[in-house]
Amino acid sequence: MAQALKAAGIAYDQVDGSDDIGGNWYHGVYETAHIISSRTITQFTHFPMPDDYPDFPSAQHMRDYLNRFADHFQLREQIELNRTVEYVRPIENNLWEVTFVNGEQRIYKGVLLCNGHHWCKRFPEFEGQFHGEIIHSKDYKKPEQLRDKRVLVIGGGN
Repeated sequence: MAQALKAAGIAYDQVDGSDDIGGNWYHGVYETAHIISSRTITQFTHFPMPDDYPDFPSAQHMRDYLNRFADHFQLREQIELNRTVEYVRPIENNLWEVTFVNGEQRIYKGVLLCNGHHWCKRFPEFEGQFHGEIIHSKDYKKPEQLRDKRVLVIGGGN
């Protein structure tokens, strides 16, 4: 969206609660993850993925691709990293008030939200007790974490 706004000459602020771009591909997936859609339908039409990428790119490929995209379109200088939005609320005249965790407030004519739905871990509640190790899928990064363990995977849904 930032690239489209910039190309259209529309002024914008871009904030990200993380310390770098890439969202889930930067900090949320395990090291051997790959995208489940083909690169030919995942890539930006005006910025194709490299020809040497596999049909289903890895997490590292996705991080590299998103970084090259940001660099190619010179988007980084507009990104305010480590800026967490506390809340957004509509105000008069179709404007929006955005409040950051540091208390700063800004007024905007529009807001585009990329809410990071993988950011907060949620655990379903089950009856009974379990005294073993419980981890969230977000905390799984390497196969060694589970090697020689008996594992139960529970799909609690989004």
